[in-house]
Amino acid sequence: MMQKEATRLLLDGVYNLRDVGGYGTKNGRFVHSQTLLRADCLHRLPPASQQALVDYGLRSVVDLRRRVEINYEPNVFAQSAHVAYHHLPLYNEWEELAAERPRDLAHMYTLMLDNCQPAFRELFALLAQPGAFPALVHCKVGKDRTGVVVALLLDVAGVPAATIAADYALSRPYLDPLIPELREEAQRFGYDMAYYESLLPSEPATMHVMLDYLYQRYGGAASYLAQIGLTADQVTGLQQTLSG
Repeated sequence: MMQKEATRLLLDGVYNLRDVGGYGTKNGRFVHSQTLLRADCLHRLPPASQQALVDYGLRSVVDLRRRVEINYEPNVFAQSAHVAYHHLPLYNEWEELAAERPRDLAHMYTLMLDNCQPAFRELFALLAQPGAFPALVHCKVGKDRTGVVVALLLDVAGVPAATIAADYALSRPYLDPLIPELREEAQRFGYDMAYYESLLPSEPATMHVMLDYLYQRYGGAASYLAQIGLTADQVTGLQQTLSG
């Protein structure tokens, strides 16, 4: 039996698993529960936790990680007979995004909006297909790549910016048990630790900067998706699925 604590789903083997259903929208609706889930890496999920997600109704898992990450920590749903697994990396190599070294997290997220558009187009076209939901989107820690994708989906659904930012901010405290492991891994790979530490928080202000940029440059998530190649029917379908 899966326990729920606010939006958080408590399962063995995962730390930052949440159902974003229940958030209110600007037109008085609510994001549907058991529709969109977000998470950190799923490689630790024992069989009982995997079955709990299947019983929750999960149909699709979208893995945003790079191939090298998946090789290191394979996804437990990759060969599932019950859940469709999709590997859709937002960037194949970190260097594609980080060549100019993002100044901070907000800058990283805006770079993703500008530079990862083919990947976003493929991802959102997939989610717009009939039967894709309930879907779980995840990356390594469920904060950055996942955070941008979920922010776009919540904005399409009509969720206010303050709520999107508050949802984003939940990640860092939920990841507390993982932080020592992440730091040890970063040191092992020779990362600049001062810079790495700057990438660990999930402050609401960071997401507000990204959302402001999204609206100033693209006119919001629905307009962004249209500009990168989704059809009006696909965008409307996503909105209806999430909060219609």
